[in-house]
Amino acid sequence: SEAALARQLDNVCALLRNESVWIKVSGVDRITAGDLDAPQARTILEHLLAVAPTRAIWGTDWPHPNLSYPVPDDRALLGWLQAAAGNESLLRAVLSENPSRLYG
Repeated sequence: SEAALARQLDNVCALLRNESVWIKVSGVDRITAGDLDAPQARTILEHLLAVAPTRAIWGTDWPHPNLSYPVPDDRALLGWLQAAAGNESLLRAVLSENPSRLYG
């Protein structure tokens, strides 16, 4: 339900307020059963990035195991992230700067 999803998102955001917690933003297709146009996925990403823009990294979830829908196109997932991030600075942080800081 939407209420349960909102509670879960609130819980994750509460964890992210701890400066030592990072998040991998991936699996948008899992949240939406493959529908990259579903609005709740973008809402979730926006909330997570608002709380921890400097501690978020991205991954494709390749090879996409255990799906009940067709395997997503990784280029489409990256395109979704580019559109959902909202600006180049945030996209660069999630794809490059943040992972560089996390992994060294």
